[in-house]
Amino acid sequence: MNREWFQLDMELPSGSSPPFARVPGAPGTLEMENPFEKKSDEEILQAEYLKLKQEQQYYEITAIAQKKAIEDLTVKFEELKILKENPPKQTAKRRNLYATIQKHKADIEAFHLLNYESQRAVKILNDSCNRLDRDFKDYRERTKELEGDFEQLKNQFYEEKTQLSENPHLLNAT
Repeated sequence: MNREWFQLDMELPSGSSPPFARVPGAPGTLEMENPFEKKSDEEILQAEYLKLKQEQQYYEITAIAQKKAIEDLTVKFEELKILKENPPKQTAKRRNLYATIQKHKADIEAFHLLNYESQRAVKILNDSCNRLDRDFKDYRERTKELEGDFEQLKNQFYEEKTQLSENPHLLNAT
């Protein structure tokens, strides 16, 4: 149903109101078939025949266009065959230009390879830097742990020393 409305809108001039807002019989209004109206078998077959006829015309036009395109390509192919068999004579300037182009192509390929290798080296460097950064963070954490252990041992040592100096008889007991 929406497809029928869309097709009707495509056939109407731009700026006209949608089909459902028009008054039947008014100028610029298309008569639409009543979807609930019973159609005879002959009318249904006639409508199907018209659709098939339009489809046939479309495919005939498409086939003609394809045949024309094939003919054009065949002509171009023949021209290329002739040029391949009898290439035009190259002047020294053309040869130099061709050599320069080939040299630039080789340079571009070398730069692409260099760029690829550089990107790989940068990635490896970044990975190494990240690994060193992680190792350095681990080192700092371990250093803090060791400093904490050292402070604890130092405090324990001073406490024991203080206890021994206050109670010399403990020294003899050990």
